[in-house]
Amino acid sequence: MTIAHHLSDVQLDRAFTELADFECEFAADRFALYVHDNGAGWRPTQEFALRPVTA
Repeated sequence: MTIAHHLSDVQLDRAFTELADFECEFAADRFALYVHDNGAGWRPTQEFALRPVTA
């Protein structure tokens, strides 16, 4: 999860300090692998399904 980008070093330092205790939870049934392309930016290249843990 990206919470700060395209900021100056000072702004990134501030975000790091102010969000040091940040926590979140969310449900997900899949996630994607992204790669950075200099022309297109971040783009998904592969998706992975998640399965529930069974006993």
